[in-house]
Amino acid sequence: MTKNIGILIIKLNIIINFIMLIFSKKKNLFLIAFLICYSSLLSNSYFISKINFFGNDSFSKNELLDVIKHKEPKLFSRSIHKPKKLKLDLLSIKSFYLSKGFLDVKITASTKSNDQYNVIIDFIIEEGDFYSVKNISLYGNKFFTDDYLNLILNQSTSIYDPI
Repeated sequence: MTKNIGILIIKLNIIINFIMLIFSKKKNLFLIAFLICYSSLLSNSYFISKINFFGNDSFSKNELLDVIKHKEPKLFSRSIHKPKKLKLDLLSIKSFYLSKGFLDVKITASTKSNDQYNVIIDFIIEEGDFYSVKNISLYGNKFFTDDYLNLILNQSTSIYDPI
């Protein structure tokens, strides 16, 4: 991993020096040189072309996309796939489902390359059962009325959130 970071830093230094040289000589070539160098910097990277969710019966794709760091391409922006970010996305989706009462949720992800530069990410979700709080019983209370505590605890059927 540190080897990749070192190579990236070396590439960045070369690119910055190259851009500064061209910018000082010919200002109109600056943009072209930057685009060439930027594309060569990312040549070992994969762009995300699509993100799929399978098994998400309770939440929409857009709701789940709001939870994760990876993003689908837009008109002028593309997200670069990073394995560490994918692990974080798995944890984020799991936390989201747990906070919504799905305690048995299981999530896996797979990636597949559809060409030399693009990758498709598939999230496979097994939601499991939905859990909610049916009743809360309080014993030993001497300071507050039961009505007041029920109001605070929202006694109505609510989502069980272990987080």
